[in-house]
Parts: sequence; structure tokens; C-alpha cells
Amino acid sequence: MIEIINMLVLKKFEGSGLPSEADEFINRWLLSGENFNRLQRECDKIWIHQFEDENYDAERAFKTLGQRLLGICKQESQTAEVKAAK
Repeated sequence: MIEIINMLVLKKFEGSGLPSEADEFINRWLLSGENFNRLQRECDKIWIHQFEDENYDAERAFKTLGQRLLGICKQESQTAEVKAAK
């Protein structure tokens, strides 16, 4: 599931101002055990809500999760760039 979100986030936000190395950064970020587990828990919550309530908008929830992921990755990559520039 997380690999799909990663692919969708990267595709959806192509040309959004992320530097070209952002794809690799997002992949590395997702490979971190802690980050991967956090994201997996969020995905599980969405699926549980969808199962419990047929009116729950899982598509919107996954989109929001993807946008949060993108925001985190932008922030982390900017922090890394600042550290590298010093």
C-alpha cells in the first residue's frame, strides 16, 4: 500500500517545485522503518474507517495523507539542503 501511495504522490505532485532529487529523498524517507510504520498505521486507520462506514471518503483520506507526506518530505529535504550548504 505504501509503495502505491508513494507512486501516486510522486505522480500527482510532479512539477510541484520539488527538486529532482526529491523522488529519491521520498523513497529513502519511506524506507526508514519508523517512517514506514507510521505511514502504514495511517493507511490501516483509513481502511478501518472505510470498513466501518461505507460513506467514509477513503479517497479523500488517502489524498490528504499523500499531501501530508509530501509536506513532510519537502520540509525534510529543505532542512537537509540547509545543513548541506553549511
